[in-house]
Amino acid sequence: MLSMNCVTKSYTIVNMEFADWLINQLNVRNISQAELGRKSGLGRAAISNYVNGRIPNIPAMRKLAAALSMPEEDLLRIAGLLPPDLSDGRPYERVQIGVMLDFINENDFDAMVMGLVQARYKQKQERK
Repeated sequence: MLSMNCVTKSYTIVNMEFADWLINQLNVRNISQAELGRKSGLGRAAISNYVNGRIPNIPAMRKLAAALSMPEEDLLRIAGLLPPDLSDGRPYERVQIGVMLDFINENDFDAMVMGLVQARYKQKQERK
């Protein structure tokens, strides 16, 4: 689900699959929301938003990935912001994306990801 605040033109992406995954990770790792908030530097309130379905922005994703000791790319896939897997015979594309991401600043990257998410959401809505 994608919702937009028309006053600030900010977007909120809701993904319960990511929320369920994060709740499971907290349980498996036996850590609290507050502990993950401290470890990531994001705070308990932010983690609470994520377990309630909100998708973190890219800088927050990076902090979460570091706190959970996992690759950022995997976390972006779990959140549905990257395709499930690019290793199915398309190694050039995977390298190309990695190189492109190295040259994109965080603001441009956030805008690019949001554009991709919006396009994907629109496609899904049109299929219904």
